Amino acid sequence: MSKKKKVVGGSVLALIVLGAALLSKCSGFGLGIGVGNGDASSDDGNGVLETEENVSIKTTDSIIINVNVDTKVVKEKEEIRIKGNDYIYKNNTIELIELIDTISEIDDCEVIIIQDKASYDAVEELKSSLNDKQILFTIE
Repeated sequence: MSKKKKVVGGSVLALIVLGAALLSKCSGFGLGIGVGNGDASSDDGNGVLETEENVSIKTTDSIIINVNVDTKVVKEKEEIRIKGNDYIYKNNTIELIELIDTISEIDDCEVIIIQDKASYDAVEELKSSLNDKQILFTIE
């Protein structure tokens, strides 16, 4: 066997081993390939999953592959409707400061901002406040 074929064969072997390692690390992460015994758990089954794992694989041809897996699953999505200059959260009009304090207490929350004839200033104030608290948001 030539040296070139041996290197290609080693690379293929490394990819197969890497794939197997990733599959074994992904069981229970919602890929439908595990037994459902992942690390995330809560009473409603929608727990927060935070993990960072380093996997090193060494093949017989001395090829080392390092894989860093960093996963974070957002647990809650909260809708905030802006109508004119008013902030509406859970069907109640709420002041911006109270709204931000309430949202800040929710772990791993993502805010969905819904604009209903919203004023530009109200949207910008909310975005700025969410950014200051490092809360993820999307605008619909």
